[in-house]
Amino acid sequence: MTLVGRGYAAVMRRGLLAGLLACTLIAVVNSYAIAQDRALIVAIDKFADTRIADLPGKLAENDATAIEKLLTGKLGFKKNEIKVLRNEQATRKAILTAFHEWLNPLHPGSAADQLPRLKGLDESGALDVGKKKKTAKKKKRKWKPPPKVYRSFFYFAGLGSTQLDDNGDETDGRDETLVPYDAVFDASVEPAVLSGMSSDDEIERLLSGLRYRHATMVFDRSHSG
Repeated sequence: MTLVGRGYAAVMRRGLLAGLLACTLIAVVNSYAIAQDRALIVAIDKFADTRIADLPGKLAENDATAIEKLLTGKLGFKKNEIKVLRNEQATRKAILTAFHEWLNPLHPGSAADQLPRLKGLDESGALDVGKKKKTAKKKKRKWKPPPKVYRSFFYFAGLGSTQLDDNGDETDGRDETLVPYDAVFDASVEPAVLSGMSSDDEIERLLSGLRYRHATMVFDRSHSG
């Protein structure tokens, strides 16, 4: 039989409490990361390829600043719920990654994706009003507030363009695009084209992944076609 001294037992108790506290903190952080409004602001006034004309002044940056004030003011977003990508930060990969991971804490394939569906909402975030079951006796129930629906807000200020439609869904044969900071002016073909853009089809696919959230998309693009 092994006897454990009081000092050792106290250390064990402190270690156990510390472990439980750490697990609790992790759970809180994880739930907070999921249960948040999220906003992504992209502002591009200049481009890595000098053959692409910069926007005059700081048009996109000024617009982005105004939108950020609107979000933290009237729309009630917190500072830590807003991510801003400006110029060099706004590469094609960075924009798509932020859209997928920042705007959508419940992105498909994540651990959070296994959470039960929010009551009262379908997958698009719209209210899901099903048929009520008939009950023989109506019981008085205490009023409960409806579940909070979290918001995803995307704002793009910069240059827009078009490219050849690659799947036949455009009547004019052109996809609308967003021009990221690292887009490239390709003069090897006639007529010259921009490559490395993000098409409306890509944005649509990303939008379809915003599950159980109310989404608002604002595109402030020049030369959008």
